[in-house]
Amino acid sequence: RVFCGPDGQGPRIKGVTPRCEYGLEILVVLAFVVYVIGVSLDKACALLTFFCQLPLPKSQADALLRQLARHWDAEFETLGALLTRAAVVYMDETGWKIGHEGCSLWTFASQLQRVFLFDCRKDAATLDTILPPDVFTGVAVSDDAAVYRDRFAQAQKCWAHLLRKAIRLALLYPRKQTYQRFLDRLLALYYDAKAAAADRRLGDTGRRQRVAELEGRLCSLCQPQWRATTPQMQPHERDFANLVNELVQRLLDEELFTFVLR
Repeated sequence: RVFCGPDGQGPRIKGVTPRCEYGLEILVVLAFVVYVIGVSLDKACALLTFFCQLPLPKSQADALLRQLARHWDAEFETLGALLTRAAVVYMDETGWKIGHEGCSLWTFASQLQRVFLFDCRKDAATLDTILPPDVFTGVAVSDDAAVYRDRFAQAQKCWAHLLRKAIRLALLYPRKQTYQRFLDRLLALYYDAKAAAADRRLGDTGRRQRVAELEGRLCSLCQPQWRATTPQMQPHERDFANLVNELVQRLLDEELFTFVLR
C-alpha cells in the first residue's frame, strides 16, 4: 500500500512470495520443521514464537505452507524436467519413524539439480514419475535396492554403499584378518578405477581395456571368498558372504565400472 504506483498495483518485494507479508526464510523454516523434522503445526508455531518472536496462528501457518507449495510448484516441475535430461542422476531413499508414523525421503541429484521427495512410496511408480523410462537415457547411480534393478539402460552401483559394508566388517571384527585384507584390496581397486576414470589420455579402447583389467582383479579378489549363505553362519559371516555375492552379481551385470567408461 505504501509503494503502490499510479495504477494501484504494488511492486513485488524480493524474497516475499505473492500475497504474503513474510519473507521466504520464514516459510522455509516453517516447512523444514514441519516436513523434515516432523513436528506438528502447533509446535512449529511455538518454535517460531520462541526463537523468532513471531506470533503465528496455526491456521496462518497452514496457509503459508499451502502458499509455498503453490509458489514452488512450477520450479519443481522444471527441476524434474531437467533431471530427466541429465547425463548422470544419483538417487537414494531412506525411511524413519516418528512415534508410530512412518516417514520416507527419496533424493535425486544431477550436477546442477537436487530434488527431495518426502512421504512418497518407495516403489517403481514413484521412480517412473521422476525418471520416466521413455525419457531418461542417462546413467543412474544407486545402491542395490530391488526398485533400481533392470530399470535403466545404463547403471552404476554406488561404491560408497559397497565400501561401507566392507569397512564396517573390518572395524567390528579386527581379529578377522580376512576382512581387513579384503577391504585393503577392494579400496586399492576402487582408487585405481578412479585414476583410470580421471585419465584424459585414455580413449574408448583404452578405457575398455582398463575396465577388463579391473573386472579381472575383482574376480580374483571375490572368487576365493565366494560361498552361499547358510543358517549355520555367524551374522558377520553372512554379511561378508552377502557382500561378496553382491559384488559378483553387480560385476556380471556390468554396473560397477560404468564411471570409468563414461
